[in-house]
Amino acid sequence: MRSVRGMFACALVLALVACGDVQEEGITVVFDNEAAGTITHELTNGSADAVGLLAFLNDAETTFETLDIDARLDKRSASGLIHHRNGPDGVYGTWDDNRFESVDEVDAVKWVGAKTILRILGYAVELGFVPQAGDVLGVYDRVPFTVFEAEDVLNFANEVSFEGLDAILNVRAVRSITAGRPFASIESLAAARYVGRRALQDLKDAAVKSGGELQVQQR
Repeated sequence: MRSVRGMFACALVLALVACGDVQEEGITVVFDNEAAGTITHELTNGSADAVGLLAFLNDAETTFETLDIDARLDKRSASGLIHHRNGPDGVYGTWDDNRFESVDEVDAVKWVGAKTILRILGYAVELGFVPQAGDVLGVYDRVPFTVFEAEDVLNFANEVSFEGLDAILNVRAVRSITAGRPFASIESLAAARYVGRRALQDLKDAAVKSGGELQVQQR
């Protein structure tokens, strides 16, 4: 499983200081750098990068000027993103707002592709919108997760045997998890059938108790 911790930092630095081709299809960004080789970064919904990207785009202080001038987007991209978010009346904070709920929704805006998303994300990182390390990634079924905790729980849920999970969870949750894994984010894990507040808290407690041993072994 690709690590959540710092998974974008390397690609972001290379993108900003190196040259390369950026694939404009979907949300997979490819850099061709002679020194580092080819790097592919897939922006997963529910990841720290995705959470930060959406938080920045949905922030009341993110305006057309912010995207056009500060983040240096194409005017058409900036206009499309703000129009989508603000709704038909063009005013943010009113009944017709259409806040971005996923990376796919951002990618679907006309004139917005992988290169644009990368630039937005880079600016969101600069402003501190992307949670890091011990920052809260999100709250799922009333259970809070930091970036570190999310990664440890995902490793635990994806790698522990059926019997190991059955020792701490309801069997229906275990069957749902083992049938649906690997999970790419806490968001997708929390959306699995029979995985609710109790299961998430039990997984979090078990992952913390294990001390992230599975993750350490994989590094």
